[in-house]
Amino acid sequence: MLSRSQENRLWRHGLTYLHDAASLKILLGEPTLLNGLLCYHDGRVVTLCGYPLRDEVPGPDSYELAARSLMTDVQPFEALALVGPWRMESLPDKELVSCMESSSRLLADLFLTLDDYSFRNIRAFKQARRREGLRTVVDRERGFSAHHLRLLEHFLASRWSEDLESNLNLMEYAVSLWPLAALRQAEMINIYEGSRLCGFSIWRHAFRDVGIGSFIMTDGTPYASDALVSASLESARRRNISFFNLAPSLSYGQYRFKVKWKAYPLVGVPVIQVFAREGARLENLRSYWTRLFFPLYLKGRETGRDN
Repeated sequence: MLSRSQENRLWRHGLTYLHDAASLKILLGEPTLLNGLLCYHDGRVVTLCGYPLRDEVPGPDSYELAARSLMTDVQPFEALALVGPWRMESLPDKELVSCMESSSRLLADLFLTLDDYSFRNIRAFKQARRREGLRTVVDRERGFSAHHLRLLEHFLASRWSEDLESNLNLMEYAVSLWPLAALRQAEMINIYEGSRLCGFSIWRHAFRDVGIGSFIMTDGTPYASDALVSASLESARRRNISFFNLAPSLSYGQYRFKVKWKAYPLVGVPVIQVFAREGARLENLRSYWTRLFFPLYLKGRETGRDN
């Protein structure tokens, strides 16, 4: 677990989505700091974030050293997931075999630098949402009504596909919603068309000068997503936030939407490498929540075929 001084250090020097230990421990497990790098342990999988805090000097050598030192950890694990700006050329340990490697712009944290950002876009979208009859309301209680739950179900159903990984990512997205909203410094913004709730977003003042917009959901109402982003940026600006991290993207549609707002990969596109001990079962190499969902998901698919 992180000590109070380490949590304070994260608050002062955190930047990326993977630095947000308060929210990611819901998905990735217990966080610890190792040689200035964050890692998470969920009982089977250790995830090491290769992006250093802003008070650390970045370098592939410290990344590799941290990965190798995990092999001597007293807590056993079946797989090691490395997520960082560098590709590790050699295996961290002879006990491990490489079983996956990927890199995609969808995985990149996309940032807006608010100190330099032109707020003409925000004013334009504010005027547009007024013309379209849309209004945004900050929900101080961050409570989920029946309307929110129905909207969540619609959002998931409209994006469900035959792709296993995409569906499991959507499940994780939904699972993290309630704990994320309950976190300190989180803010929920609802958007209405008349009296009808047509979308909501959750963003968090995660670090001293960094906000993370982790969740945007609408029913497809025109301008709703833009209105939620503009309202989040207005709120972040009032809190003297310099960087607004729109987080990684679930789809190319999300990615293009963020780029439209002039977001860019401030810390680069990550490389994900997964190493496993020989004999490890594939389904046990997934993240904690997808391991729980995986057998239920497969059973549901088999039942669907039988019917």
